[in-house]
Amino acid sequence: MKFIQSRSLKVLFLLIGLMTQTAHAGEQQVSLNPPWLLVQAKMSATLKADTCVNVSKLEGEGMDMKIRVDVCDYDKALALAPFLNKKYEYYKNLALTVQVYAPGLVPVFADLPSTPQDVADVLNRALSGHPSFVTSGVNKVGKAAFVEFKPVIIQFVSDDSSDYYLNTNLPASSAFRDVLGLNPFAKDSVRVYSTTSRMN
Repeated sequence: MKFIQSRSLKVLFLLIGLMTQTAHAGEQQVSLNPPWLLVQAKMSATLKADTCVNVSKLEGEGMDMKIRVDVCDYDKALALAPFLNKKYEYYKNLALTVQVYAPGLVPVFADLPSTPQDVADVLNRALSGHPSFVTSGVNKVGKAAFVEFKPVIIQFVSDDSSDYYLNTNLPASSAFRDVLGLNPFAKDSVRVYSTTSRMN
């Protein structure tokens, strides 16, 4: 009899918990964020742990939307520029430009290196100082670069309705892959793998 009562109480508390959670979830207003706001949120959440890097809020509108990435060191800015400088185009009349700046608000431009070793070296300079970064290098056959991150989560507010708080939660390796545009299957540039360290 005690077993049946205990089990009935557990089921009752479980049902009450589910009803409360459902009611609370119904109170949240879910709105879709435009993709340019998600770019800024992901970039800021991914890079902000590096005290040398600051990602601005979204500026401008229409074809003139901008995100400024201010870097406290010129060499680091030069290393980040080929990965971050880009233009995102949305529809016919919306565009977002991401631009890296060195100290003194000097815009920095640089091309991506053409060999795996050079790409690995540039990534090392770009990410050195970020607490999630472990190392970068070249794979055993020398045909691709890799960058390794700690097994940590990058979180930013989005419109992910699968998360109770509407956050997106990504492993650091996935967040950096997206923000830096790393592609392990690239055909016209160096292939770069973004990977996660093994947990001890």
